[in-house]
Amino acid sequence: MSAEVEQESQFWLTRFDEVNGTALWPDMFPMFSDAGATGWGGYLVSDNSGAELARSTVTLDEWATARGDKVAQGYLTPEEQRESSTWRELTAIDRVLLSLQSFLEGKRVRLLTDNLAVEHVWEKGSRNLHLNSIVMRLFEFCLTRKVSLDIEWVPCEWNEFADQLSKLRDGNDWMLHPR
Repeated sequence: MSAEVEQESQFWLTRFDEVNGTALWPDMFPMFSDAGATGWGGYLVSDNSGAELARSTVTLDEWATARGDKVAQGYLTPEEQRESSTWRELTAIDRVLLSLQSFLEGKRVRLLTDNLAVEHVWEKGSRNLHLNSIVMRLFEFCLTRKVSLDIEWVPCEWNEFADQLSKLRDGNDWMLHPR
């Protein structure tokens, strides 16, 4: 028997009771996010009904009834609206994670986005320091909260509810035209 096989056998002999019945990899929770021209939104899926809702057009009331409080949504400032779509998408991820952090501590999250550049920047980095600074914030968030984050591209039609959230308008947010 090789030394490696003997070492692994010893591991299982001494630690079997400790790990028996324990998942070697924790459950992965899908999270969707999106950024629009003026806002951002996202949500965490904790069971199969959420995955079904992700691909459908639902109202916020229907979502709240089915899913509870794992939804995050907000608006971009006029300055932020002028940033690239990749910057806005990374910022949406950052804000969704911060908004839902109480649900994420110690979890494995599979974040689904309809922006292919975001997946690329997450995996390989970017020459754009502005984008890399957001990625570094995301890494810091994950490290301090023990979150394992995988970012994966999905087609737009798989991200419809997050897209709706990113396009919400606040009817109370208005002003007179400045002269």
